[in-house]
Amino acid sequence: MATLLDFKLQKASDVAKKAGIEPDEALQKLEAMANRGSILAKMVDGEYAYALLPNYPGLFEYPIMKGLDEPMRDRLAQLWHAYYMKDMAAELASADPPWNRIITVESAISAEIEILPYEVASRMMEKNEVIAVANCPCRILGRNCEKPLE
Repeated sequence: MATLLDFKLQKASDVAKKAGIEPDEALQKLEAMANRGSILAKMVDGEYAYALLPNYPGLFEYPIMKGLDEPMRDRLAQLWHAYYMKDMAAELASADPPWNRIITVESAISAEIEILPYEVASRMMEKNEVIAVANCPCRILGRNCEKPLE
């Protein structure tokens, strides 16, 4: 099913057509993948839609935020670390043109941090329909950081 997805959301009924299966079967399989944090799920026009997870944030963070059990979390951490350190880092380092470059603009970027008054911050928050807090995947899996998980 994942091979039929890309990074743009697709409704379950459309994925079912591509797969040549009934919509209910496609929905069940896609939901199972989404519940594991393997793909992204979102409601679009009253119907669930699915997409592949982006690399950042995504492949690593979403499954952890789903609340995996500890053995599965540890296995995912090992796989992610191996992938990142061996394959992904090598790919990024050898990309031509480089995926990340420094462009000199000859002007300084302000290092000031603006602390907003409560009234301004609360108005910004009121505009949002969804607010989420999740544990930090790096801190959970690395288990070597004394900072808060949230």
